[in-house]
Amino acid sequence: MSKPPCVLLATLGRTDVQVVLPVEDPTTKQSTPYRFSLVAPSTRAFHQACHEGDSPLPWQLLPMEEATLQIPEKRDILLEYDAASRELYSPLGQKNIFVKHSFSEHGRVTLCAPILTATVLQLREWRNAGTIGDLLQVVLFNTRRQPTPEQKYETEPIYAFQFVQERLAQALGIDKSLVSECIFLEQGDLYEEDQLGERHLAYEAARRMDEKIREVRELLRQRNPKRVPMAVIADVGGIPETKAVLAASARYRFGNVRFLRATERPPRGVCPPTVQRLISPAESLETRRHVRTLVQMGAFEAAARLANDFVTDQQRQTEPWRIALAAVAAALRGDISQAQQHCSSPEVTPLQTPQRLGEILQCPQSRLLLTAFRVEAALRSQSWAEALRGMFTFLDLAQLQAIDHFLSQQKMHCVNFDSHPLNKAALNVSVRNLPDSPQNSVPLSPKVVKKYLSFLSDPTKQTLDTLEQIFKPIRRYRNLATHNWLKQRHWNRVRNTLCKQGFWTQKNLQFLHPQPIKDIFRLFRNDLDPEALYQNLVDAILEDMDRYSLRA
Repeated sequence: MSKPPCVLLATLGRTDVQVVLPVEDPTTKQSTPYRFSLVAPSTRAFHQACHEGDSPLPWQLLPMEEATLQIPEKRDILLEYDAASRELYSPLGQKNIFVKHSFSEHGRVTLCAPILTATVLQLREWRNAGTIGDLLQVVLFNTRRQPTPEQKYETEPIYAFQFVQERLAQALGIDKSLVSECIFLEQGDLYEEDQLGERHLAYEAARRMDEKIREVRELLRQRNPKRVPMAVIADVGGIPETKAVLAASARYRFGNVRFLRATERPPRGVCPPTVQRLISPAESLETRRHVRTLVQMGAFEAAARLANDFVTDQQRQTEPWRIALAAVAAALRGDISQAQQHCSSPEVTPLQTPQRLGEILQCPQSRLLLTAFRVEAALRSQSWAEALRGMFTFLDLAQLQAIDHFLSQQKMHCVNFDSHPLNKAALNVSVRNLPDSPQNSVPLSPKVVKKYLSFLSDPTKQTLDTLEQIFKPIRRYRNLATHNWLKQRHWNRVRNTLCKQGFWTQKNLQFLHPQPIKDIFRLFRNDLDPEALYQNLVDAILEDMDRYSLRA
């Protein structure tokens, strides 16, 4: 099976292009080449001197090969550029070493790009090992803010792309035209604060980065719609705040993303694309923040998808609350076997969520509880049609549950009337197989159910009848909800009707809180409080996220 082709998305920074100058040993008088970075304020001036004017400074960039990385770096010595004398030099007093390159005396200066060189070498290893396919496109992200009277932006690496484009294309074995630049900031501040007071990359900069990535993805889709490329992100250089935006945009546009964070001397075989990376602390915390909001508003299925989509089994084992949340979502959509399978996972055993869910599933009225929970969740997430359908499913199931409870107490195994034999086993099957959606008919005919209800005690019949009378005025909207024709104006009438009857208040649309619902559950157990069980389950999910999300 061929490996997917890839696109390289790399960030450029101020120190990505370095100067190579000889340093003479005072003892042996022999010269050894070293790599030097420029002092930040000299960056713009040196870049302009090499690429602008009638007489730009002569320079050459070393090939992006292993030999380049063998040149040692003098990290404690920085070079300054003097535009008047056209000289690179190290200020006196830096480790008693003086380095100087005069373009008028020495001519062309040698440069190198160590971080990109390490990236190229790592890409070659991955390709030779068969872990990635052909490289289709390269995009280098950089800033180029123009000077203003208030700010000169002396530290901008404005021509970093022009320094490295040709050598990078040669090293990767692709045409030069396939290596493009994205200037994501040309003016203004680099950072902005959001409504929470957190500093992040300016929206204009983020927009340009995302638009460039989208442009590349669309171009490749037009070339070959069936071939889905992988995005390889090399974000060692550049501004730290770009990393999150670059990763998020690449995941959104490409789906399949791998990170290449090469060092200047990359150990062979480290971090190939097949290695499963754990979730970063920041990503885990941000995911939990969104999941918490979804759980609190009753959107359990959406919360489980957010927590588990694009997450590996290893990551789920590291953060087992994700598995527990998937179990809750499975139970609420009626997939009990899937929920039990998730709860049996050894990673979730210490968690509270599977314990709370297990108590619900082991309850004889578990189907009734889960149905009520679905209605409560639908109301909290404002899924009005789903809530309305669930109300009548709950009423149907409550009647069958009451009949089953009556037969259990009376130890009756068979009842015959009007040529309708019905035993307790058959009734249990009907309760278990009651569909979650009322668009399907209840397995028992209304006539049979009505006759069985007549056997119940007067208090039980009164409790069931009370709820049926509350729902009776809104029954005509049930078919609209079933066929997805329920409009907002219809729901407003449903809400107003139930509020007039005292079932709800305008500010409190809860299903588990009204007394008629609690009375239904008290037909079976006096201590069965659905509202408390629902809240305990929500609390358990949130507490498990807090306790286990950042485990090592």
